[in-house]
Amino acid sequence: MAKIRDYAITISTTTTASLVCEMPTHVTGDLLLAFLNKDSTTGFAGTGWTMQQEQNSAGAHGAVWAKRAASASETITFTLTLETCLAVIVAVKNVNGSTVADAVSGSAVTGADDLTFPLDGATMTPSHNNCLIFDWLSTDIGIGPSALPGWVNIFTGDAGANSGCLSYSYQKTAAEIIHSGHWGGVTSTGADSRGFIIAVRDDGNETEVDPYVDRTTVGGSIVASIVGVTGGIDAGTWTSTLSLATVGAKSTSGDIVATVADSGFIPFWGSASFTPTASTTLLGGSQLDFSAAKDMQPAVHFCLELGTLQHHGTMLTLARLRQADWFLP
Repeated sequence: MAKIRDYAITISTTTTASLVCEMPTHVTGDLLLAFLNKDSTTGFAGTGWTMQQEQNSAGAHGAVWAKRAASASETITFTLTLETCLAVIVAVKNVNGSTVADAVSGSAVTGADDLTFPLDGATMTPSHNNCLIFDWLSTDIGIGPSALPGWVNIFTGDAGANSGCLSYSYQKTAAEIIHSGHWGGVTSTGADSRGFIIAVRDDGNETEVDPYVDRTTVGGSIVASIVGVTGGIDAGTWTSTLSLATVGAKSTSGDIVATVADSGFIPFWGSASFTPTASTTLLGGSQLDFSAAKDMQPAVHFCLELGTLQHHGTMLTLARLRQADWFLP
């Protein structure tokens, strides 16, 4: 099946008129895909690559471009008006034929502008079996969006004034595929977004396949105790039936439980949007390494990662990230 050989990320957090893209490792015949996002609604221009789909949200521009590699040293520089921007270039091997048209099943598709969490991905019906499916979410404002369970995140991050999320799945049989949506690091509905989806045909050999999640999988549960904030991880259906009055010696102000599917490379990778309470009396040094109570306004984005240690026990990593500068590989 078609398989990701490599990918490279370029982010410009300062305004620029020339996006010189980092390139992934690739060889002659690979399909090169460029997933682009920029602030404002003017587009990109590039030489030697073909635009597969482009569209504006209310305040940002997203696009998917492609090229069939003629060598192992392809390059691309996209020109634009003066804005912040980002690009993810993916090299895909084991693809059909020798041209971009041979490799793409049908046409890349874009969805409708969306302002409400979970932010929609796009929907399409590939024309062929055994397709590698990429979904690209292009958003205004920096929210570091991530795909909800069922899709594997490749990139989730932002350039400050705009952001993007690239995720993938496989479709063994040609049928409608609907993205599960995206969560992000804000609690408002001001992050206008636009989803894109493209299907890549395989070469018929099925010798390799990337790790992916069966989208019908029912996953495990995440339990999170809330201290001084309200909110949740991803877009699950949360319940307050569990009651943990304390965690260690600390009182809690609520509990949330949700069922989520394994998201692929990083099990139980969640995007959390939390809104601090008006009172800061519950936020002490031992919870968040503060020397004194601290007001956490505005909302803070967290990435939760659960893993199993080599010798007994479970490891939990919680990273606090500012809305303008996170990068999650």
